[in-house]
Amino acid sequence: MLKHSAKKLSQLFLPFTCVVCHAPADRKQDLCHGCFNELPFYGPACLRCGTSLASASEHCGVCLQNPPPFDATHILFHYQPPITQWIIQLKFHQQLLYARLLGELFAEALLQSGKNLPDAILPVPLHAKRLRERGYNQALEIAKPIARAIKRPILLDSCLRSKSTTPQTTLSRRERQQNMQNAFILQRNLHFRTIAVIDDVITTGYTMAALCQTLKQHHCDKVAAWCCARGSLSDA
Repeated sequence: MLKHSAKKLSQLFLPFTCVVCHAPADRKQDLCHGCFNELPFYGPACLRCGTSLASASEHCGVCLQNPPPFDATHILFHYQPPITQWIIQLKFHQQLLYARLLGELFAEALLQSGKNLPDAILPVPLHAKRLRERGYNQALEIAKPIARAIKRPILLDSCLRSKSTTPQTTLSRRERQQNMQNAFILQRNLHFRTIAVIDDVITTGYTMAALCQTLKQHHCDKVAAWCCARGSLSDA
């Protein structure tokens, strides 16, 4: 009886609440162990582009023939519930809690993976018009807890989204590629050899490729693509 009461009392003072089941969370973040274990974690994938494969130690056939302008990819989740709801709430309903949670989970997985860490993190920038409408850049909000955890700087105002592009979710694969041509420009020289570009969701990869291509053209040695979730055109 005393043991049961002590457990209930400790739960009462836990500072976090699980965003999935709304129970007191015991992971020092707003997610409990049970719901954490049910998340749609991304499985083995091509080391370069992140396409799902049987083994994470391989490169896919596309990358062997025509590699993308990024050198490595780290994807945390499939774009499935509850991740879909988290990202929608973050992007369109000002629920910045989910940016912090996604960033914490990403950093945790990254540190456990033993992968090489970049010199700096670059959030995919929004066009000024979209930034005014939304009030914040969700990629930057996700990057903040990652940068704190891995002790790397975030590149702010280094890169500009120069085109007010049509939202990618409304376009076909070919239209997405055309939409992102010449979409980014660097505003200053970058003095980092390796950079990780981070975004919330990668679908066709054209946004990520356009930005990474811009970095490579300005003599960045290595660029990694980091995304919280990978979706498909059917998810758009």
